[in-house]
Amino acid sequence: MKIHLLRHAKTNQISKSGLDFDRELLPKGIKQAELMSDYLKGLDNIDIHCSASKRTMETFEIITKKLKFHSIHFTNELYLCTHLDILKYVNTISSKNDIFLIGHNKGISDFASYLCDEFIDFKTCEYSCFNLDIQSWSEVSAGLAKKTNSYRPDVN
Repeated sequence: MKIHLLRHAKTNQISKSGLDFDRELLPKGIKQAELMSDYLKGLDNIDIHCSASKRTMETFEIITKKLKFHSIHFTNELYLCTHLDILKYVNTISSKNDIFLIGHNKGISDFASYLCDEFIDFKTCEYSCFNLDIQSWSEVSAGLAKKTNSYRPDVN
């Protein structure tokens, strides 16, 4: 099984509402997401799980223009959560499809590090794919994954 992880693209530091949840992508972030969409083109039959924040949903809208996904789930459970929260969330997924998570740091980096038992630090709009030799998402635990692919668009 494969798990794809993506940190949202570059954002404004503040939002119009003053809430972190409402922060929007910067022009640089939009360009990052467009390049990521090109990179991920052809990825299909995945279940996408995305934080419900403005910046992750904007990233999702751009990167999925060229993807074929099986289902999409927007959830507050992935908003600024810890790696253990992500693990708990993933362990409840009943689908047999590969999954694609769009989230935030520090949780997404810590989760990636936990999966493959090495330090990984996601920058904005950074993507990695991990293979796991498991039969069910309930089996995901520390050190079971191997990173097979990684990409971050180079945008100034």
